[in-house]
Amino acid sequence: MNSKPNIQRKRSFSGVVLFLIVITLSLGSNTSYSNQEFTMGVFPYLPASRIQERYIPVAEDLSKVLHKPVHLKTRNSFRNFQIAVEKQEYDLIFLQPFDYVRTAAQYGYQAIGRPQGELSAVFVVLPGSRINNLADLKGKRIAMPPKGAAVSLLGLKLLIDNAIDIKTDVSISYQSNHFACMKQLLIKKVDACATADVPKKMFERRSEVNLKVLKVTRAIPKALFAAHKRVPQNEQQEIISRMADWSNTASGRNILNGLQFESIIPANDRTYDVVRTIWNSIKDQQTFLIDEQ
Repeated sequence: MNSKPNIQRKRSFSGVVLFLIVITLSLGSNTSYSNQEFTMGVFPYLPASRIQERYIPVAEDLSKVLHKPVHLKTRNSFRNFQIAVEKQEYDLIFLQPFDYVRTAAQYGYQAIGRPQGELSAVFVVLPGSRINNLADLKGKRIAMPPKGAAVSLLGLKLLIDNAIDIKTDVSISYQSNHFACMKQLLIKKVDACATADVPKKMFERRSEVNLKVLKVTRAIPKALFAAHKRVPQNEQQEIISRMADWSNTASGRNILNGLQFESIIPANDRTYDVVRTIWNSIKDQQTFLIDEQ
């Protein structure tokens, strides 16, 4: 049977809109607002290909509301994404909560919405591991997402609160993302991994292994969408109203399913005060917690 060639469906409003995901090291400042196009940045918590799969539908949908192209961008590291935020390159960002309170909020970004639910770090080990509690981690190797990632900071906070010296009692190996962290565990390069529930479930499905949960940290509000103050208030309201309505439409539920979010709910700066409290309790170890390179 002859198969028909795949035909890419064109989406348009006043012509064809092109959506791009850009992985680049160029960090030019872009602080002016354009009525002709809109830029959305997503922090690199997953490989770039996974971000593209999940967030291009978001960019496409928001373009219909804003009546302009929405360009999707990310960076190849947490630090480079943070630098781009400091340079205020994006009109809208999706980023982890600690980067919001310690960076984005200081550079003109305002929380507007977040996925429903809370975020915790999950310490996992291989099934059958003899590691059964946090005390057993002393002298062991632990993989984590990049320095400064929310899960890494929550994990480090838990270790500190349980009298584990994060500089001498354990050996911490920071990886590029959650999948890389769990892969190090799977190939036995490390003894434990600190990750989050959603990437853990994704990894377990793909690797066909059920990881053993050692400990779950306290919960905080999840990663968030924040708009730069240069974005007009009416557009900010249109964005969050659209996102909040996704759970009420078939097309919106498809977007949420791709993101693996239950729904998007409004948020504001005060929502993340609990994150500020945690950050203030550990920031004296900032040189160890954040990769300055």
